Amino acid sequence: MHVHIYANAVEFLARTHIELEKTEATNNLLLGLADRLVTEPHFYGDDPFFATVESERGGALLAAALRTPPHSLIVHSAVQTSEPVMAALAEEIHHRDMQLPGVLGPAEAADIFARAWTAKAGCKAHLSMHERVYELRKVISPHPVAGLLRKAEDLDAALVLRWYRDFTIEALPDEDPKSISDADAPRYLSGMYLWEEDGRPVSMARIGRHTQHGATVGPVYTPPELRRHGYAGACVAKVSQIILDSGCQFCALFTNLANPTSNHIYVAIGYQPLGDFHQYRFATPA
Repeated sequence: MHVHIYANAVEFLARTHIELEKTEATNNLLLGLADRLVTEPHFYGDDPFFATVESERGGALLAAALRTPPHSLIVHSAVQTSEPVMAALAEEIHHRDMQLPGVLGPAEAADIFARAWTAKAGCKAHLSMHERVYELRKVISPHPVAGLLRKAEDLDAALVLRWYRDFTIEALPDEDPKSISDADAPRYLSGMYLWEEDGRPVSMARIGRHTQHGATVGPVYTPPELRRHGYAGACVAKVSQIILDSGCQFCALFTNLANPTSNHIYVAIGYQPLGDFHQYRFATPA
C-alpha cells in the first residue's frame, strides 16, 4: 500500500470526496473542515496535513486523514479497517516527526490507529471521549417550551464566549478554554442562535460546518442552573429546521455518550444514530 500526502484541501478532496460523501453525515467533520480549507486555507492555522492510504494495485482508497495543528489527527477508513493500513499511515506520520496529541475517528479506525501509533511512537493512549454521530432529516416538534429563538448579535459576544468556555470545560476536557479568545468573537457568533425567555438568553446552539448536502449543529449549551426546562431541545429543533429550510437535506451533530440526557433530547426531536466515534489522547510515558 502507498501513503500519499496532499499539498492542500483542493487536492485532498479531489481524491477523497466521492468516497467520503457516500456517508456524508458520518464524515461531516472531515468534509466540513476540508471544505472550509478550500476557500480559507489558513482558517484553522498554518500547515494542515492531508493524507490518504491507497492500495498498490488499482490505487483503491483505503483510508484518509486530516489534521489542523495543534489538534488531533482525524481518520477515516474507506473499507473495513485493517492493522496494516493504519500502520502505514502511522509510519508515514512518525517519519515526518509529527507530534500527535491524539486521534479522532470512527471507533474501529481510531482504535486501530491508536494501537499503531503507540507502538511506533512509544507512547500511551487514553480513550478520552466516546461520541456518537447523529443525522436528522425531519424535525419532530418538541413539547411547547416558553421562549423564542433569535440569532445572536454583537451585543451577545461576552455571553456567547463565556458559554463557549463553560461548554469546553464541561464537555471537552482535552481542549483549553483559554484558547477561546475575545478577539475571535465574530467567529463564535457566526451561525449562533439563542433561546430566550422573557428577554433572557437561556440556551444556545450553533449552525457549524457545512458539507455538500448538510450542516452540523454544535455546540449546544445550557447553563446547569437553567437545565431541565426543555430549552436545549427547543433550541436545537428550531435551529435544525432552519438548516433544512435553507435547502440542506440533513443536519448532523455529535454527542458525548457520557451525557445520556443530551442523547435522549436529540433522539426525541428526530436525530438518528449513525455510528460511534472514539477520541484518544497520546502521552509519552514518564
